[in-house]
Amino acid sequence: MDRLQKIRQRHGAASEEVVRLRLVHLGFLLVEKVETPWRIVRGPGGRVVGAHPLRRVSGDFRAVRPGGQSVLVEVKWRDDGPLSWGDLEPHQQAALGLHRSAGGLSLVCWCCPSGLSMFEPSKAVAAGWRKGQPLQWTVARALSADWSVDRI
Repeated sequence: MDRLQKIRQRHGAASEEVVRLRLVHLGFLLVEKVETPWRIVRGPGGRVVGAHPLRRVSGDFRAVRPGGQSVLVEVKWRDDGPLSWGDLEPHQQAALGLHRSAGGLSLVCWCCPSGLSMFEPSKAVAAGWRKGQPLQWTVARALSADWSVDRI
């Protein structure tokens, strides 16, 4: 694993912890990380040479809103620049949409050095977020309303 990939993983893990704490702070219940099972590939001498997910998961967190509404959260870390539609894998896009159609609250949490923005992807799409049209931080912040915090 190269140095840059390790840094990205650390940022991703830190972002997920920030989001978990924010969800708890906002009063969401049963906040649980959705774990992805991995298959480890070992080379000569037992050294890890790769890892592959065994299945795709619908999001990073599941929770329940007071009153019983299901919540599905996908967390994305970006060092700089806008959030591209392609930053969400097709199965993540589908899961967030299906969850919303079933009456759940679907959220994307975008973490970056400027802070955290939590928004409903359907509102971002209505604001112009789609393939070829990245979401700007200022738009994400405006969409986040009560979900936002100023600094990580």
